[in-house]
Amino acid sequence: MKELIIINTIPATIKWDKETALKEAKEIMAKYDGVEFTEEQLPSAKKELATLRKVSKEINSQALKIDKELSAEIKTFRSEVKEVKAIVDKGVSFIDEQVKLFEQKQKDEKREQIFELPLWEEIKDYTTFCDEWLLKKYDLDQITLELEERQERIKSNISSITMLAESHDLKVDGYIEKLKSNTLDEVMTRIVEDALVVKKVKPEVVEEVKIDKTQPLKRITRILTGTEQSLKMVWEYAISIGVKWDKKEEK
Repeated sequence: MKELIIINTIPATIKWDKETALKEAKEIMAKYDGVEFTEEQLPSAKKELATLRKVSKEINSQALKIDKELSAEIKTFRSEVKEVKAIVDKGVSFIDEQVKLFEQKQKDEKREQIFELPLWEEIKDYTTFCDEWLLKKYDLDQITLELEERQERIKSNISSITMLAESHDLKVDGYIEKLKSNTLDEVMTRIVEDALVVKKVKPEVVEEVKIDKTQPLKRITRILTGTEQSLKMVWEYAISIGVKWDKKEEK
């Protein structure tokens, strides 16, 4: 773009005889250096004071006049520059708005492309949309890979929920539904809590579990995943119904 603004400045020059003014001022004040006025000199001193005040006022008045003249030209210049700048700023605002609208359109189109992916349709109820996917650094292949990873985690979570719920003879569907708005640990904890309620807190609702110790023992292996609190509750429940549990912590 061609340089729009070309400003040529000529520095302001104020010509006055500073040296002569300083000399005369010092000569006038030299007369009063160390002087102590007497009563007879008081009238002339007051007259001299009035004269000096008048001179001081005149000096300041001339300076203010020059300052005003220079300031007026600066104000005019700033006003003219402001007028030109306003036109340029209007262009900046317009282009900026158009760029943002275009970028938002690209993001909206990309969002729709992600929503149309079969993988997203499968897992959307169990996960959240990541706004970073809308950035240019993410293409659909990368997003698909991340969706596949999320799908595997969701399947693993559902499997863990299913095994734990079935081990307590609880209906699985409700807990899988809870996974849509809760973490895995929260759902697993809820299963254990519900199992304890069914087996212990409300015996009048559920038939009492009776253990036939004459039956041969069977051994099954399960890997449980959960918080320390939820696993402890499972451990305590297993003991309460006579299940021997070889507790081994995974490292």
